[in-house]
Amino acid sequence: EARVLSFGWLDYSIFGLMLTVSTVIGIYFGCFGTRQRTKNEYLLGNKNMSVFPIAMSLTASHISGITLLGAPSEMYTYGTQYWMMCLAACIVCAVVAVAYMPVFYTLQITSTYEYLELRFSSSVRSVASFMFTIYQVLHTPIVLYVPALAFSQVTGINLHMITPAVSAICIFYTTLGGLKAVVWTDTLQQIIMMGSSIVVMVLGIIAVGGLDIMWQRNVDGDRIEFFNMDPNPLIRNTFWTVTIGMTFIWLSHVGVNQGMMQRFLSLPRLSDARWALLVFCVGICWCKTVSCLTGLLIYAHYQDCDPLSTKVIKRADQLLPYYVMDLAGSIPGLPGLFVAGVFCAALR
Repeated sequence: EARVLSFGWLDYSIFGLMLTVSTVIGIYFGCFGTRQRTKNEYLLGNKNMSVFPIAMSLTASHISGITLLGAPSEMYTYGTQYWMMCLAACIVCAVVAVAYMPVFYTLQITSTYEYLELRFSSSVRSVASFMFTIYQVLHTPIVLYVPALAFSQVTGINLHMITPAVSAICIFYTTLGGLKAVVWTDTLQQIIMMGSSIVVMVLGIIAVGGLDIMWQRNVDGDRIEFFNMDPNPLIRNTFWTVTIGMTFIWLSHVGVNQGMMQRFLSLPRLSDARWALLVFCVGICWCKTVSCLTGLLIYAHYQDCDPLSTKVIKRADQLLPYYVMDLAGSIPGLPGLFVAGVFCAALR
């Protein structure tokens, strides 16, 4: 039978500490830090934010639990072609730095949708804002569902009790602390998320016997593929669909997304925003690489005993939690750190 992650007192403590510190950050900036009396102070952090926390917040806003659980499963099942989206990230960041940022900094607007009103009309702005709202309403429950499901499995707490409680905490510190609270909680959560992912990856490298053994086993299993140049758009992953396709998709997320551009505009100068964009690009590529390497480690670990084929697990999205338990379930606090990392990816 499949071994599942289970929580002990240390795991609950780690997870609870993450939520508590996030809440305290919101209370600090809302009640004790620099008071936020104007729209500029509340929405843009008074335009005096620093590069590092903004870059961490940007990275955290682009990585979700879907990535942390889905990318390793993608590597395990279909191979490394998906990894080429790091090239798409570099292309997108270059385009945004040259074509998008100068426009918004010149206009000094609070919302990206203000540009649509200036360029076209208030009706166009309203339609775009409405479409973005619909997107968020449909997207946010999916992002919350994945970590909530993982937490439910390790604690036994009802899924429909977890999501409202965590959402309420997120809404509380966001509403009370404004952009500064969002940015600094994102920074904390990004560090936890990256830390948990790196711990799992390092343990996996040790268990399999090194990166060279991992790579060879994936070569033997035909999992290494980066330049599938087949132009057929019906193939799951090719060089064209992953790089060119993801470039256009990510332009909407990085170039004109309200949350992303609002963070960029909280920096005092265009040069600062470009530095934050560069760090964001490195951060995204690093997070994707760690997740993809973890997928290759899972494949190398189970090369001769596929948990899906043997019915040990039912779905591919259970691979990473099962792997963590199989690899180091006896290490105190690791399940809590892992689930906290997955949850941090959703609280953005």
